[in-house]
Amino acid sequence: MLKRILTLFAITLWVAPVFAIVQAQGTIQGEVTDAESGEVLPGATVQVPGLDLGTTVGADGSYTIADVAAGTHTVRFSFVGYTEYETEVTVADGEEVTVNAELEPDFLGMDELVVVGYGLRERRDVTGSVSSVSAEQIENTTVTTPEQLLQGRTAGVQVSSASGVPGGVVNVRVRGAASIEGGNQPLYVIDGVPMISGTTGGNIGQGTNALADLNPADIESIEVLKDASATAIYGSRGSNGVVLISTKQGQAQGYTEFSANYYRGITESTFEWPVTTGPQWSEIHREAFDNFSLLTEGEVIPNIETLLGYPEVPSPEDAPHYDYTDKAFRIGSVQELSLSARGGDESTRYYLSGTYYDTEGYIIENEYQRISGRLNLEHDANEYMRIGGNVGMTRTLNNRPPTDNLVAGTLTSSALMPPVNPIRAEDGTFNMANPWNIADNSIAVAELNNYVTNHWRVTSNMFAEARPTTDLTFRVSGGLDLLHVDDYRRYSELTGDGAPDGFGSQTNMETENWVVTTTANYVTTFDDVHRVNATLGTEFQRHERLNTVASATGFVSDLFPNVTSGAEASTTSSFVDDTFGMESYFGRLMYAFDDRYTFEGSARVDGSSRFGEDNRYGFFPAGAFSWRITEEDFFDVAAVDDLSLRVSYGITGNDQIGDFQSLGLFGSADYANIPGLAPSQLANPLLSWESATQFDLGMDLTMFSDRFYVSGDVYRKRTHDLLLPVQTPHTSGFSSVVQNVGEIVNQGVELTLETTNITGAFEWRTNFNVSYNENEVTELVDGEDISAGLQRAREGEPLGSWYLIRWEGVDPETGQPQWLDADGEITNNPTTDDRVIAGQVDPEWFGGIENTFDYRGFSLDVFFQYATGHHVYNASNEFLMNPLTWNLHEDIMDRWQEPGDETDVPRVTFADLDNANQSSTRFLEDGSYIRLREANLSYVLPAGFADALGVTNARVFVQGTNLVTWHHLSVGDPEGTTGAASGNLNRGQLFFTPPQQRTITGGINLTF
Repeated sequence: MLKRILTLFAITLWVAPVFAIVQAQGTIQGEVTDAESGEVLPGATVQVPGLDLGTTVGADGSYTIADVAAGTHTVRFSFVGYTEYETEVTVADGEEVTVNAELEPDFLGMDELVVVGYGLRERRDVTGSVSSVSAEQIENTTVTTPEQLLQGRTAGVQVSSASGVPGGVVNVRVRGAASIEGGNQPLYVIDGVPMISGTTGGNIGQGTNALADLNPADIESIEVLKDASATAIYGSRGSNGVVLISTKQGQAQGYTEFSANYYRGITESTFEWPVTTGPQWSEIHREAFDNFSLLTEGEVIPNIETLLGYPEVPSPEDAPHYDYTDKAFRIGSVQELSLSARGGDESTRYYLSGTYYDTEGYIIENEYQRISGRLNLEHDANEYMRIGGNVGMTRTLNNRPPTDNLVAGTLTSSALMPPVNPIRAEDGTFNMANPWNIADNSIAVAELNNYVTNHWRVTSNMFAEARPTTDLTFRVSGGLDLLHVDDYRRYSELTGDGAPDGFGSQTNMETENWVVTTTANYVTTFDDVHRVNATLGTEFQRHERLNTVASATGFVSDLFPNVTSGAEASTTSSFVDDTFGMESYFGRLMYAFDDRYTFEGSARVDGSSRFGEDNRYGFFPAGAFSWRITEEDFFDVAAVDDLSLRVSYGITGNDQIGDFQSLGLFGSADYANIPGLAPSQLANPLLSWESATQFDLGMDLTMFSDRFYVSGDVYRKRTHDLLLPVQTPHTSGFSSVVQNVGEIVNQGVELTLETTNITGAFEWRTNFNVSYNENEVTELVDGEDISAGLQRAREGEPLGSWYLIRWEGVDPETGQPQWLDADGEITNNPTTDDRVIAGQVDPEWFGGIENTFDYRGFSLDVFFQYATGHHVYNASNEFLMNPLTWNLHEDIMDRWQEPGDETDVPRVTFADLDNANQSSTRFLEDGSYIRLREANLSYVLPAGFADALGVTNARVFVQGTNLVTWHHLSVGDPEGTTGAASGNLNRGQLFFTPPQQRTITGGINLTF
């Protein structure tokens, strides 16, 4: 065998040079420049499609492709933002052929294909309001979830991360909050399949984000459909907007392009916890006990803390300091490796990728891993038939920290623990005693307890497409989104949650969503001026979720983590908690005349099992018109490249209300220990979806040879037939039944501006967008408020308005707190009747600005995101300014101490005898902020260096995310919200919510 191998090796060494001699070869080289400025274009791609050859233009604008077989070949030049250029070249044996290319800018990209509902459309034919995130923007940034690609980059889309925990929930609002009881998140569609979105996991504060399973590295583009013309094709699911996500597909380029991308960096918190030290805490608590108003003959009772059952507070001089918050934070790490192969020929195209993402969050014991793979394949069986499929698989492992309103929350407990209480005992074990309050040792809880959420997910879409004529296409596709969530908790018996014998629970949730879609599409042009694009389709969808829950107590040791190791089962159940079906019929017709006038109409009929049998089907029409003024003979302005106006009107719906609400339901019950059934919900056969009518007027303008582009929209969206509980007579045995009543109006303005400020060797481009949205509740049941904690839905006010007593400050003579009553008079004893509308939860203005600077291979991208016109209720500060027995905000050191002190912090009294820390506008803080969301510095290596590495393109970069935030909060992050709340009457409140994560990474992108 060894002899045979050596013989083959020798033959190979002899034959290889012969082939090199026999195969005639040459070289193609040249330079790629901007046709207008003459400047070089580093990073442009040069391909020889007929051969397995290609390269990338270096920093000096030159390229070289060696080993080109003799003959005539097509050479293709492409670069983002420029029109693709092809030319033929003949190469002789041993010849070096020079082929220079001047690429024309295509800033507006009127021939660019834009994804719309159930199809593609040239941008010139888009009549609705659509915001896009391009492939270039996606390629040049590192994010962990698809929603983060939208934040600050898409006008009219407000995105906020509920916390800084990796894999955490992200809230998205398209043109404002439009529902009270129904959902407000947009519909997400990936490669034609509606996605399972929202919150998964739970019971420990912040949930997890179902969309975090989608690998951003696989995304080709994102389109956000905003107005009714764009979203009505999705009918009863379109009123909150639609986010269309397209993954990368293969390319008929004649060879396989491989990519390898890797980055690594650090993570840390964007904010520190500003709490008192041990000596400061002791000083405040001694003073608070002294001011406690239990008096005997005019004298303060000595050692009042001992009388109340607390240890004696040490003197500030002798007080130790144990920094729980410092121990709860850490410098974490993050890394990602992704590999992909992309290519194909005229008949078969493919994209294959695999990605490993791993991060240690800045909270101790927090880890998040994601392993994902994707295969997208298309094959032209013949000139009439095309088949294909997209399959994505993901597994995530999320070792989560408990957060927010939990005593066991890592950050919560670290802030509540008195800094004079030791973290560890003298023998090095954790000190689990806390004589001051109910908080556990946060460091011990993080290390001893386990909170793990695992996701397994498969998304797929298989299709077959027939084209009997060049104008007509039939397509049938079947999509599946399958999500399995394993939510595991294990509490040590040493912690408060697990005492005395330990506790374990496991929840398995399996969600299955499948959809079958058939469409017929007819596209034609006649007489060179009439273009028609018509679509007809049907769609059938089914969604089901199954939950299985098991828990137990009585564990002999923490070494036995499984729930089955518990001595006593406390909960075991299995049930279907979510199921619905939908059948739909839709159509759309677009007619364009002479590239000047475009008319479009669409309609959809949805039948949903969620609604009453008398109102199961709904009709959702829309119409739009656009006018390209620059195509008119009378328009002759040299500086204007393109000017168009758009107008649209339509009706969409919202079916995000949960299942079974139209049905009369029964549940198990017992009477005198005899099992039976009892009614649990009244039926409402008239129940239907919420409907939204929307008017949109838009304008798109391009000037100065595509160097200036502005797009603006004015809209008004009225959501009516809200799904709200209506009180019923008590004789019915029920307090309420869900009915269609109520109305909300959102109206606003959106502006997007893209400019090329400087061209040449140094280039500077700017993308800016700003959105204004005004929200008003215009009708409620009998005009009555809907209450939810500190927020209200009230007619004439924005949805989610804060409803609070107004804070007036501190009396400088007494140190007592002061408020305003309902009449605006100062009072020391306000009541609930003195509450007023004091602000709103959603920002009025939001947007982003991005500047990109390029110079000979170097690129610097700086992106800011901002929001203003709203308020955050800081319950964290409410707790930390109350001198009970937990730790305190350092601002409490500015408290009033003697007559004449001018301060906003009242005198400190144990048990808050002055009620200074009751809920009021004292803790309602301006939520405005500007964040340096991203800064990215990269360099494309010269072609010579890339060739030396054996690659066609090499890019190195360093990126910082969430680097700096300018804000007004006393503690916490302005984006956050307690418990990852996503409703419209429970958001915008902070209670020890983990702030956003700052990351600094460096990496390399290779193409070969």
